[in-house]
Amino acid sequence: MIFCNYIVSPEILIPHVPPGTKLDYFEGNTYVSLVGFYFTNTALKGISISFYRQFEEFNLRFYVRFKKGNNLEEKSSIH
Repeated sequence: MIFCNYIVSPEILIPHVPPGTKLDYFEGNTYVSLVGFYFTNTALKGISISFYRQFEEFNLRFYVRFKKGNNLEEKSSIH
């Protein structure tokens, strides 16, 4: 697994923020992350699927906050 984090302008992300959420800022910046995974010996409930045992996956994500319960804010990521 590898994480590469980049500071980006909030204006780039705002059109992609889901309703009911707002961008999460860290030290005044918004970030996107490129996350790389390598899966090996992959199985679903113990059953291997041909052509899906070993593969790479990359996620591009950014971070948001949303209200939950008594005005508590939760953090989440958008992939």
